[in-house]
Amino acid sequence: MGLLPDEVDEPNQPDNYPPSPASNRSSALIFASCMRSNPRPERETTALMTWVDEIRPQFTLEPRQVRELKGMVMVAPSVETEPLKLHLLTHAAICRLENKSNANSDTASVKEVVDSAMKQLSKHVEIPSTSKEIIRTLGRDECANPARSSYGDVGKAVWARCKAEADIHDFSVFLSKTTHETAFKKVAEATGKKMLQQFRDDILATIVVDESGKKEPLNLEKATHVLCKKYVKGGSGGASHQFRFAMIRRFMREFECEEEGPVLKRRKIGNGGRQTQDEAFWGRFDKYLKEKMDSFGINLKDDKWKEYLAETVQADWQRFGQPNNSLLPALPFISNNAITAVRAPLQDIHDASNSGGSGNGTAAGELPIEQQSDYDHF
Repeated sequence: MGLLPDEVDEPNQPDNYPPSPASNRSSALIFASCMRSNPRPERETTALMTWVDEIRPQFTLEPRQVRELKGMVMVAPSVETEPLKLHLLTHAAICRLENKSNANSDTASVKEVVDSAMKQLSKHVEIPSTSKEIIRTLGRDECANPARSSYGDVGKAVWARCKAEADIHDFSVFLSKTTHETAFKKVAEATGKKMLQQFRDDILATIVVDESGKKEPLNLEKATHVLCKKYVKGGSGGASHQFRFAMIRRFMREFECEEEGPVLKRRKIGNGGRQTQDEAFWGRFDKYLKEKMDSFGINLKDDKWKEYLAETVQADWQRFGQPNNSLLPALPFISNNAITAVRAPLQDIHDASNSGGSGNGTAAGELPIEQQSDYDHF
């Protein structure tokens, strides 16, 4: 029989009353050898609270019993997650026996209930926090990959990176077990998708005015520098990153934002429900990118691409400000509408102007497009 609405706990809210002294004594004995060096992060505590809510139906726990379990989570902040879950499952199994006995129903054997608890525990594999941080780093790096032809597969790309770099990041032993590999894949793909949504919000924040009005939009050079520091593994970016961010910023200006006087504001989409992947931002941008690749090809040095990128960058400069090349090397396009020449890095201009020309008919400070290596194909 279902519970009445007023009997249901608020999600992830621990009981204000700690477990009984007997529970504390037994917990202390069980957890004596399972202590972690630092207290549990708040996000793990929140995840444990959610997990307690999830096992409630299986063990037919009453509201007070759920509060007891959550209280145990709060009084054991230094206990490793897996031993704590095992203890919580054992306690939940005992509660189930008590509930059945009180209801005068057939009481299952202790072995049956404990086996059920162990089965539930075996389904859950806890990924170490250090591994999760590495996965997030790979996820951010995949989001910022300027050669990406589709953002819909970022999650799969993160999982592929985890497998390819397993030895580097000490994932190999963990991935050798089938159940662990399945859990790892789930976390990797979910992390990639989560990072992608944050990536979108961070790019959008570089062109729109926030609600407080205190944060100003960034020009392309500054935005690329800030985004690469956060997302690119190693923290540095180049011309290819600027070109990709210029494309995304243009798409956002044209399809995701609206003018409010002299500033851009994020367009509010009221669709009354969750958008499907094709309707979501990256699904729409993937379609936009594919249209460009179908029209211009996959070689970014093609004249059609150079014309489009020059137009896109110059429009960005006009709207958000010119670069001063103090944070990143100059882009391989001159500042006017000509697109057949590229600008050399600043350190090369002085040498070229003093050499009297290279003998190949190229003006000082310009290099043939074929010599540029910072951007190439998708």
